[in-house]
Amino acid sequence: MTDYEAFFKEADTDNSGFLTLSELKGCLVKRGYKGTSGELENLFNKADQSGDDKMSFEEYMVVMGAASPEQHKAARMREVFNGFDKDGSGEVDKAEMDQVFKEMGKHLSEAEIARMIQLADTDGSGTLNISELIKHCFGVDM
Repeated sequence: MTDYEAFFKEADTDNSGFLTLSELKGCLVKRGYKGTSGELENLFNKADQSGDDKMSFEEYMVVMGAASPEQHKAARMREVFNGFDKDGSGEVDKAEMDQVFKEMGKHLSEAEIARMIQLADTDGSGTLNISELIKHCFGVDM
């Protein structure tokens, strides 16, 4: 199954074989894609060639193919960050970092976690924002 197929299947919460605007928005946000509610609605309406307020897999593939590789990469990076940012604050603190590592079966000391944050924390806030985390972990500027 391709990433696009997996995304479509995940988004299709009612297993109808079609996506509603609500289903598409929910999954796009969860997967790290950006856009205002209006932008996502416009995207949906452009893709819904049949005008039935449902997006078929074929219509969905046209939309996903129109997005640039950079947009897909940025979305994947935001999805990774959101996995760390448990409280949705836009920043990752020591407790969230500890929780992520525990979920991965790694138990680090408080000092180790503090050092990891310190190494990537370019603004000195004591937390990591998306730019700091992605730059440090993947060497990519956001």
